[in-house]
Amino acid sequence: MSLTGVPLVILLGLLGLGALAMTVWMQRRLYRAGCALLALVFGLSLAGALENDQFAYYTSWSALLGTKPQVDLVGPVLTLDSTVPHGAIAAQLALMHPKPGHGVLAKVTLPGLRSGVRRGAFVYLPPQYFQPRYRASRFPVLELLNGSPGSPGNWLGQIDTVGTMDSLLAKHKVGPMVLVMPSTNSHLTSSLECVDAVSGVKDDTYLTDDVRADVLQSLRVSPSRTDWGLAGYSTGGYCAVNLLLRHSDHYAAAASMDGYFTAIQDKFTGNLFRGQAAARNQNSPTWTWLYGDTSQPVALYLQAGTHDPLSFLDALRFHNEVVTEGPDLGRRFSMAFTVQTGAGHSFAAWHAGIPSVLQWAWNQLADPDLKAAFPVIPAQIGDLPQSQLNALATALLGRQAIPGIKPAPSPSGHPSTVPLPAATRTLPVQPPRPLGRPGSRITRAS
Repeated sequence: MSLTGVPLVILLGLLGLGALAMTVWMQRRLYRAGCALLALVFGLSLAGALENDQFAYYTSWSALLGTKPQVDLVGPVLTLDSTVPHGAIAAQLALMHPKPGHGVLAKVTLPGLRSGVRRGAFVYLPPQYFQPRYRASRFPVLELLNGSPGSPGNWLGQIDTVGTMDSLLAKHKVGPMVLVMPSTNSHLTSSLECVDAVSGVKDDTYLTDDVRADVLQSLRVSPSRTDWGLAGYSTGGYCAVNLLLRHSDHYAAAASMDGYFTAIQDKFTGNLFRGQAAARNQNSPTWTWLYGDTSQPVALYLQAGTHDPLSFLDALRFHNEVVTEGPDLGRRFSMAFTVQTGAGHSFAAWHAGIPSVLQWAWNQLADPDLKAAFPVIPAQIGDLPQSQLNALATALLGRQAIPGIKPAPSPSGHPSTVPLPAATRTLPVQPPRPLGRPGSRITRAS
């Protein structure tokens, strides 16, 4: 029986009801206590199964029990420090030998000289990083930002980014990139929102200035802003777009999977902005796009699922702000929007969406010489008719069934993705919203 799906939920529900009935029927106190305990266990298991069914934390029994093979970590924990001579790290990396067809995943420490923050991270180096043919190449970098609550390990486990990257490389659907997965939070249950909190942790400074400096000093990567990008899911998606617009001198592209576009404060974040509206506005991508200083060209890619209406409508409103107001503001940009039909706010959706993100990022970030050295198969993406987009937006606003749009299952069983035309305006342009969505945290898994 699958770990996800209706059959397990029904089974656990029936077992719980049966144990509860036995508790009432049994006469001996010891037996009644045992049945009551069983009813409690089945009840808790049912709650866990429902939660897992919605957010897909574990998609198989092997993943739950820990019998699924883990991603290989090659070598010791490295400290990528901007004060350490480049040759010292290079010597350690030279001792790493990836398996055929696989990159190297290193567990690293990224100390922040400017922010004072010091956290662990994962770094993926593609097989080409170690091949003589690419000895002189400097690779593009994609920073992957996790959601909240969450950790960089979610990119390795539930989303399987490393396995996906290896597979896409082998099929020449994506070229060699360095993936950096820093931690966005001080501990698992907090949410620093990737911002420099007023009189608090300088998370923005750490993720942009410090992580970049550490990686540039230690790895053979490109220093050009046009070769650096960001991507994230949920809170990490908000972080990616926010940091891109705030630091277009550092980055050229950002991808958001089910992210949001106005800064929030709640019990998970704490009082990040100390009541300062200016600080909150300046960390809201919609406000920054309309009123901030995004002088460099930027590329944006949004993904959202139709079973996550808040994220979908938020993304569509931001999309419309960008494509409608951007030309009048003199912005230089490109925008892509993919609708995941039948997908919710879950790791299953982000696992299904990560191949498109990696392919899009390679196309945006790789320089012409590297693209020529490693040609890839262009991603085949179709368009959804405007009439269906209008019906989709109207249906989601009214919380009705979606007319004319049915989920198209992929061979892997994950939701399929359908792209939104680049200049769609199915919703009226909304004024900038400096405040976050009431209760938005409740709707997000991460």
